[in-house]
Amino acid sequence: MSGLIFECGIKDELISKTITIIDKIEKMSDEEFKKALLELGLDEEQSNNLLDYFSLSLEELNKIFNNTINEQLKLGLAELNNLNNYLENLNLTKYCKFSSSLARGQDYYTGTVFEVYEKNGKLSCSIGGGGRYDKIITDFIDD
Repeated sequence: MSGLIFECGIKDELISKTITIIDKIEKMSDEEFKKALLELGLDEEQSNNLLDYFSLSLEELNKIFNNTINEQLKLGLAELNNLNNYLENLNLTKYCKFSSSLARGQDYYTGTVFEVYEKNGKLSCSIGGGGRYDKIITDFIDD
């Protein structure tokens, strides 16, 4: 996620607020999404690029950014591709759906996050979730 944001040339001080807006992309119209980003201080090109990038599949992201020099984006795609390989090898892809805009707990998660939904779709909210966070215990005990 950060790699795509960096790709759009967004200032460091706006990244966290940009992620908060991206996390809501599936609940907003394209116009509402772009308006929120413009109000944050992004320009129209950045807003359009974010809308385009965060609507792509993992396969499309890999194709577009295959030769990127953006190290953050390279690392993010490598992590997602590694996870996708595990899912494929375990025959779990029919149960999993990629979403580039999922950003739960952005203040402490340091990698891929996930949410779990009920299979029959009766509940519209997730019933579980989590992700990777490096050194979180160290952060809490200051050691």
